[in-house]
Amino acid sequence: MNAVDWGTFLEKAGVPFSILLVFGYFVLMGVRWLGVLLMNLQTRHIAFLDKTESALQSTKDSQDKIMRALATLTKEQAFLQEAVVQIYEIIKDLEIVDEDEEEDN
Repeated sequence: MNAVDWGTFLEKAGVPFSILLVFGYFVLMGVRWLGVLLMNLQTRHIAFLDKTESALQSTKDSQDKIMRALATLTKEQAFLQEAVVQIYEIIKDLEIVDEDEEEDN
């Protein structure tokens, strides 16, 4: 195998080779910069997802509390409606309610 004569090589391919080296250097620097940018973006995205997850958990807990309160109110409302009907029946049995008033209801 022939040894490379660097003088002849640089004479024939010096300018294109140096342009290629400069281009390769800038590509390498661009890839490094892009890697740092993407790593920062990934870190910020993970932090965003963590905050979103905690916000959703807080919202879920609040909705659970609201649903329990609504269930309690619904049970109490049904109990009160039943109590009102029973009171009305007792009053009706005592004949305190007028017939005209009963027709209005």
